[in-house]
Amino acid sequence: PKGLTIPNGMVPTAMTDEMINPGELFDATEFGFSQARERNGVLHLSGQIGVDSEPRVAGDDVESQARKAFENLGVALEAAGKRYDDVGKVVTYMVDLEDNVGGYREPWSEVFDKPYQCHTLVGVDQLSTIADGELLVELDVEAVLDE
Repeated sequence: PKGLTIPNGMVPTAMTDEMINPGELFDATEFGFSQARERNGVLHLSGQIGVDSEPRVAGDDVESQARKAFENLGVALEAAGKRYDDVGKVVTYMVDLEDNVGGYREPWSEVFDKPYQCHTLVGVDQLSTIADGELLVELDVEAVLDE
């Protein structure tokens, strides 16, 4: 555009905006959102929870739910052409944090290795009610698409 100044060394890029809803995951659009959104070089993911495509909760413990949530995260990342290594930050919301954090550590370490991604762990009273069963853990993730 006329009058636009681009700093030295910077190259203008096309704006991207794409919704991603892998068929292997539950249909988030029925609940008014998308599983992921690729926008301007960043992959924003909706909270990944431990449910199947129905959505039914993967188990009644944090370890089972976290393992399934990480599996679902992998599906969403793959649909965007990315891997777990491309994740920059994870915010984990967990019910009964003190009692459940031990069951979360193993699934986390099966997915992420040193140097670890940035991570925030937040204790909450309740998570989404979209699934058939009580959710105990939810992953809020962002990944870089272009470097």
